[in-house]
Amino acid sequence: MQWVIFGLAALGVFVVAVVTIGAVVGRLSVAPPTSVFDEDEAVEWIADRLPFDVAAQLSHDEVRQLVSWHLDFLVGEGIATEASYADAPDAVVVGDLDGLAYVLGRATQAGLPVDDVQVATVLETERQYLEAIGAIGPQAPDG
Repeated sequence: MQWVIFGLAALGVFVVAVVTIGAVVGRLSVAPPTSVFDEDEAVEWIADRLPFDVAAQLSHDEVRQLVSWHLDFLVGEGIATEASYADAPDAVVVGDLDGLAYVLGRATQAGLPVDDVQVATVLETERQYLEAIGAIGPQAPDG
């Protein structure tokens, strides 16, 4: 009799475990992976991949400032958020030059000695970083 009760208990535990694991796997299979932007990691990654002529003219602090301003722009547009995936918007579309114009304006206001090419290169490399960590979706089709 003891073996029957022990067997039924083991079977019950097994069924609960299978159902729980199945529910978690099912939920995770439909949710996109969460991408976390680490500013220190991003600045290092971006600075290491800048072309020599741009990297020779910008310090890591200047790269950090440009990236920070661009993140301010993305947050203002509703693209970057600290909210959970469930609270995030379905799709946000921003023109390619909007972020560049914002960062150039902030750099001019702050008196940061950077030119358009340097800022555009940093932002392009930042885009590559965001793609590498899975934080950026596909480009919207024209029109």
